[in-house]
Amino acid sequence: MNTLTWDARTQMPAQGAVTRGHQLATLSRIAQEKFTNPAMEQLLERAAKDVQRDDPDSYRVR
Repeated sequence: MNTLTWDARTQMPAQGAVTRGHQLATLSRIAQEKFTNPAMEQLLERAAKDVQRDDPDSYRVR
């Protein structure tokens, strides 16, 4: 989404604004659905349990 937004601000022809808006809206909706899905919460909880606190990469899960 960041790339699409950057392109809209820097390179995209003005005639593409409506289509780009639809693309960004669709991607935002899909992201919202995925991140608010109960299965995602379960996966994150499981990952948090598996992380060792002294692991230097564990901050990526938390």
